Amino acid sequence: MAGVPAPVRNRSAAGVALVIGSACCFGSLGVFGKLAYRLGLSTPQLLSYRFALAALLLWLVAAATRQGLPPRRSLVGLAIMGGAGYVGQSAAYFSALHFIPVSTTALLLYTFPVVVTLLATFLFHEPLGLTKIVAVVLAFIGTMLVVQAQLTAASPIGIILGLTSAAVYSGYILFGSRLLPGIPPVSATATIATAAAIVWSGFAAA
Repeated sequence: MAGVPAPVRNRSAAGVALVIGSACCFGSLGVFGKLAYRLGLSTPQLLSYRFALAALLLWLVAAATRQGLPPRRSLVGLAIMGGAGYVGQSAAYFSALHFIPVSTTALLLYTFPVVVTLLATFLFHEPLGLTKIVAVVLAFIGTMLVVQAQLTAASPIGIILGLTSAAVYSGYILFGSRLLPGIPPVSATATIATAAAIVWSGFAAA
């Protein structure tokens, strides 16, 4: 892109790649969740394993990249993000899999960009330009067109859980957007995953 320094272009490209990778991982969540349920795992067991493994891997990456620990002032916020935000989102998402297909659950979750954009505008007064408006409208219409046929025969409980997952994740993102700047990203994510693992392990042991 003319006029844009190479380091900025590289960071933008890396950001886009990470977003695409995140989308692919989120898209595969339901598939692995269904497989885990077929193996006889309960939701608390599945999610305690998921977050414990994620926390372990993230702490290893943080150590390998020599990222420092998150500052003490951020620990309560990170614990809330993991122990409340991620636990709530994952509970709603994986519970929805018991009632509606994986594809429907994933698409309902992916209404969250629309929610985040609108809430960020109203709560944080972020500018909502023409590009964002068009993107929000197209994203909403596209999602509705894809899931419309599935929603007519879907369980209302599953739909509510899927939308709840999107709503909680939207709050998680907005909360993190104010907390995370300036904090080492890998160690912050590891702390979040650790908090979620502790909560889910407690549920699994109950």
